[in-house]
Amino acid sequence: MSNSIVIRSQDSLGRVGNCPSAFLCPHKDAKHLEEYCHPCERYTDCDDTSIDHLYDYKHACKAGVRCTETGYSSHTDLYEHICRDSIDGICKQMGNNLHMMRFRHRCPDDIKEPCKRTNDTIHNDEYVHACRYGIDCWYKNNGKHQRKFMHDINSIINPNFKSESNSQNWTFTTIDKSQMNNNLSVLGSKAWQSSPNCKVMITTTQYVGNIIGWEIDPSNITRKTGKIVISSERNKILSISPDQLVNLNYHTLNAPWDHHNTVIWDCPQVTSIFTKILNQTISGMNCTFMDVFNILHKKGVPCFIIGGSVRDIVQGEDKIHDIDMSFGCSAVECYEILKKELPNAQSMCLRQNSGLIIIGTDPIQLEGKSIGGWNFDRTPLANEPRSISVELNREALYRDFTCNSLCYDPHNQKIIDPTGCGLRDSLNKHLRITDHNFNLWFKGNRSKVIRYFYMLSKDYTPVNDKTRQFIWDTIKLDHKEIMTDNSCRYVASKIKQEVVKNENIEVYGLLSSLWKL
Repeated sequence: MSNSIVIRSQDSLGRVGNCPSAFLCPHKDAKHLEEYCHPCERYTDCDDTSIDHLYDYKHACKAGVRCTETGYSSHTDLYEHICRDSIDGICKQMGNNLHMMRFRHRCPDDIKEPCKRTNDTIHNDEYVHACRYGIDCWYKNNGKHQRKFMHDINSIINPNFKSESNSQNWTFTTIDKSQMNNNLSVLGSKAWQSSPNCKVMITTTQYVGNIIGWEIDPSNITRKTGKIVISSERNKILSISPDQLVNLNYHTLNAPWDHHNTVIWDCPQVTSIFTKILNQTISGMNCTFMDVFNILHKKGVPCFIIGGSVRDIVQGEDKIHDIDMSFGCSAVECYEILKKELPNAQSMCLRQNSGLIIIGTDPIQLEGKSIGGWNFDRTPLANEPRSISVELNREALYRDFTCNSLCYDPHNQKIIDPTGCGLRDSLNKHLRITDHNFNLWFKGNRSKVIRYFYMLSKDYTPVNDKTRQFIWDTIKLDHKEIMTDNSCRYVASKIKQEVVKNENIEVYGLLSSLWKL
């Protein structure tokens, strides 16, 4: 395979081909950038949306293989896609220079067996290969790595798949994010007009950062402080007063599902079950579950069903015990909205210590919490601001496993998969830790390792041996702290001791007194 550039045509920007040096190109002068295509170093998560930058560097299309604009040169000349025909080695336009500029192609040598040239930098910049770690790869969100490797070939070949884990054999279809209605105004917009992930400049330092969310009071997590939490270009997390910011993208409202890992799924059977449940009257309230979601939605508050009920319904269950809701405002703001719109609501309370809103009584309660932003876990990091957000991908990091991070949007009637692998893991009953930093995942909430055994009792299995070994090793090292954690005791009370004993007798010995407390 030749690495030379053959000039056959130009794209709409006048460029004649891909630079063979790609990320390593030493020639970044204006003339060279005008003639050749170069990938941006932040290929998948670049925040620079200026016209000059988009014209000079190509980025990964966030819609990926689900993109519906590949027929438009104005789109393909700015964003790269993987040619679906090349996945099976049948692309007939490999000699077309214009096609090669607009689409990435799977290496032909990588079809039947792993390519032996993956250490060749120039070769890797010209062709994409199947990553041997697949969707378990820790670097799948790294821009340079993602441009060189594919991580879920099955979803590229066929974005629709059928569930074989239940008798219904349902079909789940991926939906382009542009089809989602983002009818949100973001509560508190008088103070500032942007949602999390919007780029801003700090007036006092003149450097740029991204908004993460709204800071919450460390002594009362139900309330905001009035400050905004941002991540700066110096990798610092700061809480800033709104009057210290110069908004560079004043009218931008990023959707809760905007993150490049997030996938939207449609399944008519899931929608039918949720519609039936949400139209039920809440016990102790003069309204339905859907009325609550509609009230918040009309006020511009993003709200979703999240957690175990979504997981169970995806697997074919038609009955649930409770509904967990995540909303994009503080607990006090949510509670005050509902109190005003539902003045006769008797069975509704706000728990100040946890920020949990409980609506209704048995048999089905609606329990809601704010969407977690930075440092929102049960045991927050010291000396760093805590925040709430509207970004579902960040919220998913605080969940125990990807199968429990699925959301259902009752307004768009779609399943939102913040991590991109939660639906598949739910259907396969796999336990995958949501954060690639396993230690941070554990320290934020120790009960997650106990929930591992709870999920085992529901016939789930770890996605790989690395996950199982981490759970075992963590318990052996931190069993004393686990034993004194009230949330660990609560989770343990719902697990049969035999489940832990069958998994690892040494671990059971360390935890056995949990059931005696």
